[in-house]
Amino acid sequence: MRIISFFTLLAFSVLSQAQSFEPLYDQDVFIKARFEPMSSEQLVSKPTINDIKLSPSGDWLIAVDRYDGKTAVSVITSHPAEVVQIIGLKNFFQIDIDWLTDEYFAVSAITRGVSGRATSIFKVSASGDVEQVVAFMQGSFVHISPADNEFVFQRLDRPGLYSVYQLSAEQFSFEAIEDATAIIRRERSLLPPLFDPISKRVMFMRGTSVENVTFKAISTVDGSVTSARVNLNSEVTILPLAMLSPSQWIVITDEETPRRAVQYFNPVESSFGEILYQSTEHDVISARLESDGKISAVTYLDQGSLVTKYIDDGEQLLYDRISAAYPDTSFSQISQSEDREHILLLGTGSLLEPSFFMFHGENDSLQLLQSQYSAIDTHNLSPTTVMSATSSDGERIEGFLTLPLHGEPLGLIVKPHGGPIGVSDNRLFNAEVQYFASRGFAVLRTNFRGSEGYGRAFREQGRGELGQLIEDDIMATVNAVQSVHNFDKVCAMGGSYGAYSSMMLSIRHPELFDCAIGSFGIYDLPLALSLSNRHLSESTQERIRAIMGDHDTATLMGNSPVYLAEDINVPVMLIAGAKDAITPPEHTHRLEAMLSLQGNQPEGVIYNNARHGHSSLRDRRHDFALRYDFLLRSMGIQPPLPEELYATARSTLADDYLMLGRLTLDEDLTAFGAQADPAMTSYYFERAAELGSLRAKYELGKRLLDAEDEHHDTEGGLRLLEEAAEYDQWQAQVELGKHYLRGNFVDQDFERAQQLIEDGFRQYDEERRQKLLLAEFYCVAPPPYQDLARCAGELKRRGTDNRYVTMDFRKTVGRIYEQLNADDDAMRVVRERLVEHIGVSAERGQIDEVAAGLATLDYGRDFGTSRKFNVYSSPDSFSLNENLGKYMGLTVRPEVSIMDHDVKTGMVLIWRFPDQNGNRRSTATLFWGSDAEYKLQHELTTAQGIGDYEIEVLNLHGEVLYQYRYEITP
Repeated sequence: MRIISFFTLLAFSVLSQAQSFEPLYDQDVFIKARFEPMSSEQLVSKPTINDIKLSPSGDWLIAVDRYDGKTAVSVITSHPAEVVQIIGLKNFFQIDIDWLTDEYFAVSAITRGVSGRATSIFKVSASGDVEQVVAFMQGSFVHISPADNEFVFQRLDRPGLYSVYQLSAEQFSFEAIEDATAIIRRERSLLPPLFDPISKRVMFMRGTSVENVTFKAISTVDGSVTSARVNLNSEVTILPLAMLSPSQWIVITDEETPRRAVQYFNPVESSFGEILYQSTEHDVISARLESDGKISAVTYLDQGSLVTKYIDDGEQLLYDRISAAYPDTSFSQISQSEDREHILLLGTGSLLEPSFFMFHGENDSLQLLQSQYSAIDTHNLSPTTVMSATSSDGERIEGFLTLPLHGEPLGLIVKPHGGPIGVSDNRLFNAEVQYFASRGFAVLRTNFRGSEGYGRAFREQGRGELGQLIEDDIMATVNAVQSVHNFDKVCAMGGSYGAYSSMMLSIRHPELFDCAIGSFGIYDLPLALSLSNRHLSESTQERIRAIMGDHDTATLMGNSPVYLAEDINVPVMLIAGAKDAITPPEHTHRLEAMLSLQGNQPEGVIYNNARHGHSSLRDRRHDFALRYDFLLRSMGIQPPLPEELYATARSTLADDYLMLGRLTLDEDLTAFGAQADPAMTSYYFERAAELGSLRAKYELGKRLLDAEDEHHDTEGGLRLLEEAAEYDQWQAQVELGKHYLRGNFVDQDFERAQQLIEDGFRQYDEERRQKLLLAEFYCVAPPPYQDLARCAGELKRRGTDNRYVTMDFRKTVGRIYEQLNADDDAMRVVRERLVEHIGVSAERGQIDEVAAGLATLDYGRDFGTSRKFNVYSSPDSFSLNENLGKYMGLTVRPEVSIMDHDVKTGMVLIWRFPDQNGNRRSTATLFWGSDAEYKLQHELTTAQGIGDYEIEVLNLHGEVLYQYRYEITP
């Protein structure tokens, strides 16, 4: 059977009844409002509160939240809501909290050194003092019933072996739990044991896999044992709500009903029994069961909003009153006090991100406690309207249109959802939709045939309709929107199946769509079937085939964007995850290749750490900004001018472009197409600088100065750095100070260098890496600026182990040696610091063997063998064109006595060379260690400068041990 994991009852939005689809503004009299893009850092962030629970009396709350970026458990008075205690939880993950009684609560988490979960118990006094009465121990509670003074605790003894204990509140101590009544010891189970509060049975799963298991149930009332063999790999689709016994479950299913209903199920015989609840209009998503097994509430989707229906009229009336206090908001109950006077709720809507509320019955009030994502400004959220359209075959298709809150829409984004079977869009708060709406785009989402929530027949009609009926349904809603708004610019954008659909929409309707964006997409249907055969079970492969339909290869190819690339004539952006096992990046590579062959080079990014979606908040924010900029460029939309924007809007957009510029060459991203062009990096920094980003001016200025090719611009680079430094941008101050210190691009000026470097570091003292520049300044500057004590102090800052010798440290030492004369006082100070902190020898080092010149870099034939670098020629002059692809390098073998083979030697290598513009440059670095040989090499490319080169090797006393000069000619 297929056990479906649905989204929980906790948080879904609700708006009022669906309106007839009308424009939300009169375009003839519309007055342009302020443009207010929402920050991606606010929209895409970790929740401030992960979980919150109400005590049985209703007097206390406990919450898993974040303080200063660290996870903690807070103890809070409920009325008024005030934090009285914060419990830090360092190195704990996946934290769960529960009240055991009105005095005790449990914290369960994953932690290092413990198999399974570990649990600690805390006691709260009447005054709010918190005491830890049981330290974290292996195991967790699987059943908590304060009213019955009944608690069931499970512990993982060994992998796959569990012991289960029953205890009371009086046993909340480590010793008492050890002596508690054991329901069973060391029972084998595939998964941690489950507890059914209705039948009061502990359930174990035994077997070699979840596809063929034996369920064993033990009663906590009389100890009776029942078991049954169950095959979970049948074609029955269920969502279990309760397991009354191994052979009697309560489930949600639509196997025998038009819509999902609550029904008895016998997993042994795969047969269904009495229907406990069903609706002719809605699919049940979740249900609340009481201790007698009766249903007290059901939850379903209605017009894209989650609605809870209570069986008891009194509860329904209370729910209606609460909802009336916050229109357009859906509330779901988290927990309540035993007297039901205090109810903890989670509310959310398209205009409200998930937020926690407390209802107090004694004064009939609803109190907003805190947003789950407190950084979001709800005043800037854009409204979402329910609309409907009629498909070509007469089916009602529901959609959701989000229009920008401020200003006339720049264009329409058609955003198909993933799946495509058993998934649906809704009117919940959606960070991605709000991001694009706040930047001026209308966003249309469609629940096409195959979507969840509209009955079994509607869902099943989507099977086998990839690129066909599904896209017809999407176009039905698009046409309905266009009949009202007539957007001039339209782009298809989606993820997973939505990526496939976006490409197919651009193929089938080239006259309408201006671009297509696909993320983590499937573009080659035959490939999807062949890949599934390699690593998926037969049942999973069957489900994939059921989604695609019983089509032959030719038909699948005829509905695959890879084989229809010649029909995609709009700009395309592709985004993929390198670790995606659901839609592997091979799909993206194939579509990129086929589009390129047609002369339509797509652009995009492979996120090297992403799977089927982003696991990194940074990558997700980058993804949003990447697509926003592509939308503007591909749809020919003029970006907003800086002078037309408020300061907050300029800052938000500048942050986006700054992030894009800084991450274009990040090692966690693999860019292709235009995104791989270095000019794109400069473009992003230029946009950020235009919008007022001082950091972008620094990045762009540094980029112009560091360029060794035709992009080098001394005047422009210095101007940008000066502009940023004038407003105390610390990186620009430090960068400028570096150039004044070394005399690069400017006349050497030690007074100006000192002022800039110290002003910059004064702002950001924690930036330890960059403070090595201070060491360089105080070592090499002449009196009165030279300060050897500070030189030594800055070199000492990093510690005494090998992590101290970073590449930045080695380069700093190399630059100091390059600028000093042999054995002067500053060099002596640096040498003493190296001897003291990294243990190099203070002796005057000598060279045993050295070779420099043209070389080969050979890879060993055997796996794991290192590269071999061999100098074969040391010419005075050679032609670059005749030696492209070859290597230039140096090997040095220090002279070490056979008796002192563990002695660490130190040498400095200086390499002086011209860049492509004829400017003289140099690189210097420290080599150190007890290795027998030091090597340095680089490949000869067209980026090589033409002119005179010089290599020098110094010992730590500054003596030149080796020098080699050569000329590279065209």
